[in-house]
Amino acid sequence: MIRRLFAGAMLGLSLAYVGTCAAQSAAPTKASLRLDWVQTAAHAFVYLAKERGYYAAEGIDLEIVPGQGSPMVVKLVGNGDNDFGFAEGPALVRGWEAGVPVTALHLLFAETPAVLFASKASGITKLQDVCGRKFGATIQSATYAQVKGMLKSAGVTCKFEEVPIAAGGSREFLSGAVDTLHTYLFNEPVFKLQGLEVVHFDVKDYFRLYSQAIIASDKAMKNGDLAKRFVRASTKGIEDTLKDPKEALAALGRAAKEINIEHETAKMPYLLDMMTVPSSGGRKVPVQTVAGWNETVDNLLKLGIIKKKVDPTGHVVFATQ
Repeated sequence: MIRRLFAGAMLGLSLAYVGTCAAQSAAPTKASLRLDWVQTAAHAFVYLAKERGYYAAEGIDLEIVPGQGSPMVVKLVGNGDNDFGFAEGPALVRGWEAGVPVTALHLLFAETPAVLFASKASGITKLQDVCGRKFGATIQSATYAQVKGMLKSAGVTCKFEEVPIAAGGSREFLSGAVDTLHTYLFNEPVFKLQGLEVVHFDVKDYFRLYSQAIIASDKAMKNGDLAKRFVRASTKGIEDTLKDPKEALAALGRAAKEINIEHETAKMPYLLDMMTVPSSGGRKVPVQTVAGWNETVDNLLKLGIIKKKVDPTGHVVFATQ
């Protein structure tokens, strides 16, 4: 009897070993992640997670591809060119409005970091001071409509000159070619490093909007548990970045040697604050909710960024209802 039990146990162990080996030898799933822009500190956690093997451990062979703005990411992920992507909440909701099949997997920024910058030297101290000034505008940018909505909500009805600029617009702003610039709050320390003191006006003081999110294509959502595995690996990268931002920046620098690491290091404290929300135990990673997305949708309607009500329920997963 003992001999039979021992033989049965050894057979079970052998089968388990064979199963483990088969799983380990199975070819990893190839997947691509489209960034919303070129590599920055906002993406450092992905590079850290990849360098530490978190995606590989989940059976994912991940390719990270630079992007050209959130609207393009929504389009490319929506048509299946990429499996996952970084996208601003407003661009994502506009995609839903247009019927683009993309899903919000994980919320990175619970509030929009969109701001209007002005140099201190310009004498602009309140939003009404933009009257008659040159407004650096990138119409396709995710922040353009948000900042225009903020001006409208603040009762700014006067005229100002919109000057078309390239995405980012730092060169025009730094040279004084434009008086104001719409972009993200985490760029403030970069301007200071380049000798420009600025003031900023925050969209979040006027509207609550979900901002940066990780999105998935319909193809990825239907590919077994690929989306869950991707989120697990990404979440580990976020947790490690919050604990050790220097190492996350180092991983970013090793993967993207062309970036200005001094500028990205200066952004990181701002980004760490955006990647967490207050909680009873200090700060924690935000969790997307249907209620939060509904509030975002309602405010986008008020801003005129979307034209009709969108139900986010079928477009959001891993959310606390």
